[in-house]
Amino acid sequence: MGRARTDRTVQRVVRLSLDEDKIVSENAQELGLTPASFLRLASIKKLPRRSGMLDIEIQKDMWRQISGMARNINQLSKYAHTGMLKPGELEGATSDIRELMRRVMEMSGR
Repeated sequence: MGRARTDRTVQRVVRLSLDEDKIVSENAQELGLTPASFLRLASIKKLPRRSGMLDIEIQKDMWRQISGMARNINQLSKYAHTGMLKPGELEGATSDIRELMRRVMEMSGR
């Protein structure tokens, strides 16, 4: 592969431990990049996402929504215990939350 850009005239020397170098090399390889390209893109926050992974901001937003739903489930549980909720309503909501959490975990690569 030839040089992609000829306007890169500044050279930086970065010292890494053996463990750090191994991590950089593995991450670069996963993304199909050279270690130098990986470090350059990581430093300017332009790394491509790993396939099947969601952007971190999307993950955070999804977890916030799931947390809100979990609080609602707790409230529903309280209502069920006080007799203000029909028993079948709580099981359906709980099942939906579990399915959503499973999907989020799957999309986030966990």
